[in-house]
Amino acid sequence: VDGSMLCINAQTDPGGGIEVELEDESGRPLFDCPYHFEGDEVAETVADITAWVGQQIRIRFNLDRARLYAFEIVAD
Repeated sequence: VDGSMLCINAQTDPGGGIEVELEDESGRPLFDCPYHFEGDEVAETVADITAWVGQQIRIRFNLDRARLYAFEIVAD
């Protein structure tokens, strides 16, 4: 991680969604529950990942009737 925020550019169909799960290197979740996204956004903020700067994390995207165009880790 070299930034502080995880953002996505995504679009969902009606009734669809995207779940975003963040894990440490061992596969342990970084948050209690996944982030759930519905809609059409260019820069949706998914999570504040400042606490993991300098560490490796895994990002898992689960899509249901959705399109993920891009994701980005951005600095403040």
